[in-house]
Amino acid sequence: MEHQENCRVHMLGKALRSAGAELKTVGPGAGRELPETLAECDALIVMGGTPGPSEFDKAPWLKQTHKLVKEALEKNIPYLGVCLGGQILAEAAGGKVNEAKTPEIGIHEVRVNSAGANDPLISVLNTRKEPLEAMQWHFLEVTELPPNAVTLMESDNCEVEAFRVGESAWGLQFHPEANSESAAAWAAEPGADEDLKQHTRKTPEQLVQEVTEKDAELEERWNTLALKWLEIAKQN
Repeated sequence: MEHQENCRVHMLGKALRSAGAELKTVGPGAGRELPETLAECDALIVMGGTPGPSEFDKAPWLKQTHKLVKEALEKNIPYLGVCLGGQILAEAAGGKVNEAKTPEIGIHEVRVNSAGANDPLISVLNTRKEPLEAMQWHFLEVTELPPNAVTLMESDNCEVEAFRVGESAWGLQFHPEANSESAAAWAAEPGADEDLKQHTRKTPEQLVQEVTEKDAELEERWNTLALKWLEIAKQN
């Protein structure tokens, strides 16, 4: 599910399609209405976007999104939520999302914790010796995990970079789908230059250049995660 045009499934979609997955994109960003149920879906991915997870007045489709996420949880349908998608998972399952103490924008290092090292999905990252860097762009974060949830990854500024609810629903605060193309689109949003100045002391051009230098690494690293998630989804 895509909330807006500049928050596509992007690199995740490329990796999944290359492995033979058939993706049906829905939501305002894709110009297609959300389904009533997940009856015809084997798995569900919900991407990021500008609204908060419960800003139903600004984004009325979020009510149906919450309903579909709850259905995925109830039926144990494999789920992957990215940024807003992860925050929706947290709220739909009974957790809380609030303003981030320190918003993260640009390339940031994230870490796999002990629970993540043994997680069916996140453990695929634990074999890497180099720092795990990911694209970030968030002003909200999960501040209270739902019941039956566990934190899997963290960063210096965010205690919940990745978490799992139950056995097959994962939420990510960072953007594994994003590269310099994404950074350029987000940096062009109204007010983004001021956000960058306040939180990174970088211009949009500097940020995009920083991400461009990491493009190949980002794609290789997070494709690994995407393919592992697909493997897990096929087993359900």
